[in-house]
Amino acid sequence: MIRISTWGLLSCIFFSTGCKSEHKYVLQPVNEYKEYVIDAESELSTSNLYTFEDHGKEYLTFPVHNKRAILIYDLSSGKLVHNFFFNVASPRGIGTELYGYYAKDLGHIYVPDFMQKVIYETDTTGVFKKTINFSTTDDGLKPMRAYYNNLHNVQLTFIDNKLYIPQQMNANLGSSCVEKSPIGITVDTVNGDVRKLPMNFPSLITSKELRNCIEGSLPYSETFDGKRFIYSFSMDENLYVVSPDHHKIQKIKAKSSDIPEIKFRKIPSDFSKTLKMTCEMATYGNIIYDKYRQVYYRFAYPESKLADDEDFLKILNSGKKEFSIIILDKNFNILGETKFPPFTYLPHIFFICKDGLYLSVNHFKRKDFCDWKLRFQKIELIKQ
Repeated sequence: MIRISTWGLLSCIFFSTGCKSEHKYVLQPVNEYKEYVIDAESELSTSNLYTFEDHGKEYLTFPVHNKRAILIYDLSSGKLVHNFFFNVASPRGIGTELYGYYAKDLGHIYVPDFMQKVIYETDTTGVFKKTINFSTTDDGLKPMRAYYNNLHNVQLTFIDNKLYIPQQMNANLGSSCVEKSPIGITVDTVNGDVRKLPMNFPSLITSKELRNCIEGSLPYSETFDGKRFIYSFSMDENLYVVSPDHHKIQKIKAKSSDIPEIKFRKIPSDFSKTLKMTCEMATYGNIIYDKYRQVYYRFAYPESKLADDEDFLKILNSGKKEFSIIILDKNFNILGETKFPPFTYLPHIFFICKDGLYLSVNHFKRKDFCDWKLRFQKIELIKQ
């Protein structure tokens, strides 16, 4: 047992619709679990979790936030192989607590500084080997800082020597934030050139209207399948399949059968009501690629109802009340959709192995919940 705590000018836009395949697939939980035990002095991590490969071996990594530590496990054996930490201040300082990061391999781990527009390159020693600065693009844009968590799963991506840095809605653009915010920027790690991507956030709502809406940052999830980027916006039934240079964009409908429509909601005057509405409203979630079965999983959160005395913030951070997973093939045809029982899994904490998808069962409302280990249940893809 171990521990783991938009649009600017586009050169080409295609519109298509995901179709039902003649074969129906479901995701079936089975009685197989993986457990990662934590020590008594560390906090359980339920916001950041990543896997990566190095020389053919798969690893699982996650941070211990209160210690600013990174733990790395052999995914197959469950053995802890590396444990290292950072300071707040220099040297080896990362500004504040440790949030999302990207492990390319054991020798190249990229840790954003939450207080500055820099990313530190390190390895399993925790010593900084390089500082990547992205404070200004070549055309003068001031990017947003790199801050990531699994609630809306986006990651740093390397293609050759170019680092792709996902961006949040750019507050520096003021009244034109929706219309002009780039979905990401790139940094050439050889010459330091910083450029914004030609794709902006989609025009789902105007900047003026967005200011008074709950989903005011237009959160999204992103994954790279080795050939294309795929974007899933929380307030859009469509997926956006994008070429690496972000000039070619294919808009594909990937609608949940449990979500008739997506509605932007105005922010109530009472904060508790805002939290409750955020928990209850229908949205889309993470998009992930299963390379072993060559399918995509898109998480969806149908509209739900909660009692007035619930801990809404805790429920929101645990993945709302219930969710489903839409299964799509490599051409983004819908193969099926599986709905999961309420208050059972943390849908944003997962990983994929050769034998299947693993979802965290660390929901605080479960009778078997404990705060000293992370547990994952195996979910198999079954053709009916």
